[in-house]
Amino acid sequence: MIIKMRIAIDPSKIGFRRFLKSQIINIKNKISDYENFPNYSFDIEIYAEALKVYNLYEQFLSKLSSEERLIAKYINYHTPIEKEPKNYHELINPIYQKWYDIFFNANTYKEGINEKRIGKVMRMIRIYNNRSASELARILGVNRSTVVLHENSDRIPKLNYLYKFCKLFNLKVDDLINLVLDENLSNKKENKP
Repeated sequence: MIIKMRIAIDPSKIGFRRFLKSQIINIKNKISDYENFPNYSFDIEIYAEALKVYNLYEQFLSKLSSEERLIAKYINYHTPIEKEPKNYHELINPIYQKWYDIFFNANTYKEGINEKRIGKVMRMIRIYNNRSASELARILGVNRSTVVLHENSDRIPKLNYLYKFCKLFNLKVDDLINLVLDENLSNKKENKP
């Protein structure tokens, strides 16, 4: 699987080790960059994708026993003089299999986000909170046409816009992204979530 961050997550055992040693660190750093510098123009799809991969990683960690977590932590980082954890060779294959199942077999990873749904979800949130498009535009310091373009999916909102929008409605940006990724939400009417 190749994600927009230009990281190729390889399903092999070597790819598994590479993921734990460096790729997850790059993904964490990308999420941190987006969250700590919301005023920059970042690609929201990359942020959403990084969150999705990190959520898969957390699912993977939740499936591990405490002994298996020590081995995953050892793979992630260890000093040259640090000894392998007990049962390393017996447990490495089951750990790899759990990682593989979550990232490749369970079909939980979806390619990016549906850009057209961002605006629809934002409209649902706005309507649910009894705000007009004009009122939202005034509060966010944009033209009403900008709000309409975003809600009609004619323009993808920049991260700064999303940040202000989420702050207004007491959401985290990743909560908004998770709503966009929620397949069940697509079946609901656009009046109220």
